Formats: sequence, structure tokens, C-alpha cells
Amino acid sequence: MAVIKRIVVLANSVKNSGRCLAGKELIRTGGTYEVGNWIRVCGSEDGGEVSVSWMLEQLGREPRLLDVIDVPLEGIVPLADQPENWLMVRRAAWRERGTLPVEEVPKLVDHPLQLWGTQKREVEAGYVETMGEPASLYFIEPEVVGPVRVWTDKNLNESGGRMDKLRRRISLRYKRMFHEFTVTDPVLQAECYPDIPLHGEPMLSVDISLGGPTFVCISLTPPWRGRQYKIAAGFVRLSG
Repeated sequence: MAVIKRIVVLANSVKNSGRCLAGKELIRTGGTYEVGNWIRVCGSEDGGEVSVSWMLEQLGREPRLLDVIDVPLEGIVPLADQPENWLMVRRAAWRERGTLPVEEVPKLVDHPLQLWGTQKREVEAGYVETMGEPASLYFIEPEVVGPVRVWTDKNLNESGGRMDKLRRRISLRYKRMFHEFTVTDPVLQAECYPDIPLHGEPMLSVDISLGGPTFVCISLTPPWRGRQYKIAAGFVRLSG
């Protein structure tokens, strides 16, 4: 039976040809809300992305970070490597419910002891299943953020041919350890580094701080060639 979940959006990141939409449930208790569990909205039971065209049809635009929206969901469809997945109801309307005030953002923050057990930018597939509290999504306030490094190099495509590959990576320091993440936040991509260096041109290094705290939604990708990669899926940057 379908349910409607009220979600505060913490990621609307690039995933294949669509978006990976994720956030935390807001649960009404009297006149206030409590922060509930993570929900990753999926277009299929195997974790498929949500199409941009569907979002535009529902909201007239793509969801923004901290938007509060009601989303009809078929039910939870957890995967071993992404236990937060819920299947969206097709042909059922979404509803906008305003924006979470920025002063409420600290209430959303997670406090894991570590970020998937390694400083590398990937973990072996199956790692999430070994966690005491399996999770592929966190919303954190890193101690140090960035800068974003942007460059282009050569990579192999599926047929073995060589192709240009755009790289966008950021280092986040959390509990005194630096971690590497691929940046998949489309708003940050468009705002901070629209001009991409060509192969052979110098790397760009872009400071993204606005002078205040920066909160980051981080995630693990689905397994690919035996690895799950760390991505920085959403940035909530506050002015100083």
C-alpha cells in the first residue's frame, strides 16, 4: 500500500541520465517535526534514477536542497549496498511544502564514527552489509571542505576505446581524516566551475566556501566492477 512521505531534500545529484534524490523524513509530532530516517527515492526496484522530466512535471523545476516535499512511495525496496531505497509511485503527484529554515540544518546532521572505514575514495562491494548500522548515506559537517579539483584525463569506454573523462573531486576532513569524493551536485557544478579544462590543460582548484559552515550529503554509489565509490551528492553552504 502506497504511503506519502514528507522529505527534506539533501541530495538531487547526477545519476546516469537522471537524478538520485535523497533526504530525511520529517515526522510531525504536534506542532513540530522530528527528523526521521533516510529515504532515497528510486524509479525502479533495482535502485534506478528519477528522471528530470518527471521532476519538472511535478514541481515545475528540479528539487532544491532543503526543499520539503511530499512524495508518494510504493514501499521500501532496500538493496544490500543501499538499504535506504524506496520505490516511488508513478503517476502520483508530488507536493511542495516549503523550505526548511537554515537554522534547522544542524538537526539533520549525522555523526558516524567513520566514513566507511577507509580514507580511499572507494570500498569493496559488500562493505555496507558488514556495518553494525548499514548506511550508504550521511549528512555531515566536515572540519575542512575542498577545494574542488577539476580536470580532464583519458579513460576507457565500455568498448575499450579511449575517451575524455571529466574529473570533479573534493577532499573532506572528518574526524581528523581526509577522504576523497567525486562531486555529483549539479548546482555546484554549474555555479562553481562551468568552464572545464580540456585534456592537457592545467587542473582548476576552486574554493567553494561562502564563509560559513558547509554541510555535505555523502553517499556510496551502487557497486561497479566490485567497488562502491564515495560521492559528495549535495552541498548546503551557509554565508558567514
